[in-house]
Amino acid sequence: MLPAAINAAATRVEVVASGKNYRAALFATGTMPALIALGAKIGNKSSIFPMLKHREGGKWFWPANDPTDDCSNITGLGELSANEPEVTIQLALTALPEGMEKAASDLGHKILMIRPEGDLTNGVLGHPEDALSFRQRIQELLHLLKDKHNVSKVHLMPCASNAACVCFGQAIDNYHPDILLYDFIDEAKTMEPRILISTTGNRCEIHTA
Repeated sequence: MLPAAINAAATRVEVVASGKNYRAALFATGTMPALIALGAKIGNKSSIFPMLKHREGGKWFWPANDPTDDCSNITGLGELSANEPEVTIQLALTALPEGMEKAASDLGHKILMIRPEGDLTNGVLGHPEDALSFRQRIQELLHLLKDKHNVSKVHLMPCASNAACVCFGQAIDNYHPDILLYDFIDEAKTMEPRILISTTGNRCEIHTA
């Protein structure tokens, strides 16, 4: 049911935005795995750009007047060998819950952490240029994992804003590893897989995990 709903939503978004000569703003809400999958289906070749829903007040706006580029801190790459079939990525932009750390540890794969240098808040991606830089950095990271470390599957555990999730999904491209998306369960005590994203040829496919 969830993949079908995401596919339908992506199709509606693309139809509404098609034929326009301006960038379309996407006001997307939902679970983090669903938003990442929606971004993957929309892709990065269109002019569709997500808007940030700021949790403080629930308003749609970008809180920063200037970009900070504070979302590109990635740790753990130096621990990877040339052959790592599966890795875990913790996308900790708004928080680093114990349930995420437990789930990552239980999997037993090597762990990459993406988090800001500063505070973990909903407004970490606080400017549109930050969102674009983040998307580009994730695209480069996924290429690196596939090409240099032979990664075929990424276990992605997100705790991030709606805009960051959509941007991460839009970064997923051809020749990237499969992405297994996790969500919190049992009052955030741990996480379990929800959606699998794979790219076959020029197609992005999503499946229930």
